[in-house]
Amino acid sequence: MEPGDIDRIVLLEQDGLSPWDRDALVREIGIESGVQFVLEGEECGDILGWCCSRWLDTEAELLKITVMKGKRRGGIASALLAHLVRHLAVHGVATLFLEVRADNLPALRFYRKHGFNEVGRRRGYYADPADDALIFSKDLLDN
Repeated sequence: MEPGDIDRIVLLEQDGLSPWDRDALVREIGIESGVQFVLEGEECGDILGWCCSRWLDTEAELLKITVMKGKRRGGIASALLAHLVRHLAVHGVATLFLEVRADNLPALRFYRKHGFNEVGRRRGYYADPADDALIFSKDLLDN
């Protein structure tokens, strides 16, 4: 992800739960321990999806993965996640964590399909709408 991508990512974020605003995206690019990836459409040049993560030593957290409405369930999130996992593993990260809304059934299926296991719950973590956060982890050394 580059600063020139931010306007397109802001538009993409508007169609998801808990969207990030421009300021959050700008801050994320400046995080030294962070990594962000975009997937662009070959024909249209649109950003079809993006993800970001931060890591410290051997642990990382997937902070965000978003795919353009109308392009979901087409392998974009899987491609982004696979690229991120490879990148983190090369940098010595052993475990990837994430939080997901307890009511987000498509996301829960997606993460379980990709080898994540539920390891905890944060009650009342999300607002607008209110929801618990489920904590998942994935061992990257198994890949």
